[in-house]
Amino acid sequence: MKTRAEDNLMRDVSAGNPIKPWLFSGPFCEDVADKLPELTYFDNRATNIGRSFLNEALQEARNIMICAPREGDKTSFRGQRSRWGLVRQPGKLLAWGRPTVANQLRAAFLLTTVASKSTAVKRWRLVTRTTVHVIVALNGRIVFEGDQDSADPRKNLFPSGTYEHLFEAELRPGDNTLCVGMLRIGRRGCVCFQLEATDDDLSVKVPLAVGMSAERRMRMEETLVGVRLERDIFHPEHDIGVRLEAAPGTEGTFQVRLLSEAGEILRDATTHASGPVSLCKGADVEDGSYRISCAWTDENGREVAACEYNIRKVSPVEAPAGYDHIEERKRKALEFYSVRSWVGHTPNIWREVARYALGRYGDIDESIIRETCEFIAVRKDCSDFVIQGLLRMMCWERKEQRLAPPIRAMMKDVVLGFKYWVDEPGADGMWMDSENHRLLFHTAELLAG
Repeated sequence: MKTRAEDNLMRDVSAGNPIKPWLFSGPFCEDVADKLPELTYFDNRATNIGRSFLNEALQEARNIMICAPREGDKTSFRGQRSRWGLVRQPGKLLAWGRPTVANQLRAAFLLTTVASKSTAVKRWRLVTRTTVHVIVALNGRIVFEGDQDSADPRKNLFPSGTYEHLFEAELRPGDNTLCVGMLRIGRRGCVCFQLEATDDDLSVKVPLAVGMSAERRMRMEETLVGVRLERDIFHPEHDIGVRLEAAPGTEGTFQVRLLSEAGEILRDATTHASGPVSLCKGADVEDGSYRISCAWTDENGREVAACEYNIRKVSPVEAPAGYDHIEERKRKALEFYSVRSWVGHTPNIWREVARYALGRYGDIDESIIRETCEFIAVRKDCSDFVIQGLLRMMCWERKEQRLAPPIRAMMKDVVLGFKYWVDEPGADGMWMDSENHRLLFHTAELLAG
């Protein structure tokens, strides 16, 4: 019986089932909001916005498609660097990326090797669950390229749903290098797909690093699939780290690292034994988001194989129970948000709202209010979220003015110039077609009125 480690590196795939395993490079993300502030043709079929920009990016993408890299090799796309690493997602549909408030160019590339006994033309089925431009190459030659306009029209449930591409491509005897590229310009930044050979079984394996034997790489993978997190939310008294079910041995250097959101190495440890690996106590780091990386490196310090986990450190605060303490609970909540740092795509207007509600007028950072007004003025996605903060402060300002006159004037201009629904004039990059956005747009319009 095959182990999970073996399945991660090679497997036999029957006809009609998703091809796996894959190497992955990316996702590459480029902010293009200044060049393309409106909805692109990926989100709005009635427009051609973004097509010329995508054509420019495709030239570089096609050069990546015709190469034959191996695990651990470096690659670059539009000035960004990445490394070809193993995909361990368990589902049939593989996906990367997350929504953003402004248009981004997202790109992802996948590579594997499929074996054929003879020269034969095979039928292929490529499925995506979002609007994305896809490219498929075999042995350095592009055999298919298309987007939602070339997909099976019976499957198009625009702007979301299933997009099915059917094509034929020839395999040669022996190993064939198969590469898939996906590009998208929009705010819903996820790129996802599955690829099948519909008429034949295939033997699939990822191309290993030069000089890496299958046996040695398998032993490394057994260590990585044996990494366990006891939790992903750590309190001050917890040990931040992992548990290894399989001893790393001496295949190379096995490192466990605690990384900040920005990728800075905060703690690290090297081990050759199974069992717990503790990097630090939860009390040793501030509350926030972190990553734990487990990686094999060779004698030159080059990363060979790795896995990574997202974690959070939080310090619980017991809330006073009962309605008799409701005012204290409100105050504690406001105090929390009045000092909370914010790593996100929207300005942290709610920190300033909390400070205003607490009467800490001297602590209000009016530059954040100005940044929020500028964000809303260009009608970025999620403007309907942050305009609620402006409206709350404008309501308070009617009773007693605490903010500088230029800031009050800017807030008023932004509220009067906002686009509150799809039938109002002007370009925008805002998403209005979901329940939470509809409620916020209508609430904002009512409060502004």
